[in-house]
Amino acid sequence: MSALLEALEGRVCPVRPDLLELRVSLPPGEPARERPIEIEDVMRDLGEPDFCIDVIGEYMDSTRGLIERLEESLAARDPATVHRIAHTIKGGAFTIRASELRGTAGALEKEAKAGRLENGAFYLARIRDEYKNASRYFSRIRNEYRHGNKKNTLR
Repeated sequence: MSALLEALEGRVCPVRPDLLELRVSLPPGEPARERPIEIEDVMRDLGEPDFCIDVIGEYMDSTRGLIERLEESLAARDPATVHRIAHTIKGGAFTIRASELRGTAGALEKEAKAGRLENGAFYLARIRDEYKNASRYFSRIRNEYRHGNKKNTLR
């Protein structure tokens, strides 16, 4: 996650409309489950389309490993490590505007902070599902952006 924070250093700036050139095919009003990352919000917060794609990609790559570590920490019944990992997943999910993933990681973080890991398997399964959903969605967005299938402008 530190690479993500380093990438953000000095790059968060006010949005300039001339930089909002990311285009993808998104049906309006798509349900949150179908649209697990709010790309428009990320664009508004971070600016340049290429930078947004890189930030989200970095988060998706690092989160894959965090989920593996989360599983190990739950198996070891280590609430301090579960808390730390869930907090990291939650924070990154906030940055990329993945609200479902953020909410589930936040709930696990709260449980782990209180030393309660009884529902850890439930939260882990939901985090995995939400991560997979966000990952598929991001792959589609990235491919459409990078390969010129740009139907709608995101603003």
